[in-house]
Amino acid sequence: MNLAAECLGIDSERFLFTLLPPLIKDKIDRTVYNRRRRKLAFKIELFRQILDVIHSLDVPIIGADIVEYNPIRDINEMTAMVATKLYKEVCGQMLTL
Repeated sequence: MNLAAECLGIDSERFLFTLLPPLIKDKIDRTVYNRRRRKLAFKIELFRQILDVIHSLDVPIIGADIVEYNPIRDINEMTAMVATKLYKEVCGQMLTL
């Protein structure tokens, strides 16, 4: 959810929880959210490093393929949001060089 919020440009946890629909908001406790966010901090940092590598390329990207996305296993659509962010960044890099 943290990466999804970042993709949407939301940098405030309070603002994020005000935007959540009631159906989801009632199912997510903020303490549980924060505990899970701390556990995933290294993965988030790894994803940011991957984005930094993409942005630092000095050669044109001529093709890309995002694999291993299975919507059946993506219960909370987090993988979809990360894949979308990665796709957007790669496409943006392909267009700029």
